[in-house]
Parts: sequence; structure tokens; C-alpha cells
Amino acid sequence: MDAAITYDLPGNIEEIGHALTAKEVGALLSFKRTALCKMTKAGTIPSFKLSTSVHYDPYRIAEWLRARTR
Repeated sequence: MDAAITYDLPGNIEEIGHALTAKEVGALLSFKRTALCKMTKAGTIPSFKLSTSVHYDPYRIAEWLRARTR
């Protein structure tokens, strides 16, 4: 019996109920920390700062992923 397995990464990310750290985003997207830092600094990936720490809104990350996978 063949069952299609669907994996909706953007949907799964949206279900996360808190702002994501760079470490979490890197793990979810399989990005190295240096690559993620470069993308963040260049404004390629949506992020925001809280005090001195950079964070990522899970809804904006999901939206960003969907725009790149269509």
C-alpha cells in the first residue's frame, strides 16, 4: 500500500508559537549559522531585533519559504 507522505515545512513553522532564534531557523531550514547571518544582514530573510538579539517571526519565515517554492 503506497501512502503519500506530505510534509508542509511552512505550515509546520507557522505552528510554532514563539519567535524563532537563529539557531532554530538554521536547524529548521538546514542553513549553516554563517549563511543565515549573511542572509539576515543582507535583508534576504525576514527578521527583527529584540534588544541585541535577532529573531524570526514564524509566520514571516513560512511566507518567505512559500514565495520561494512556487
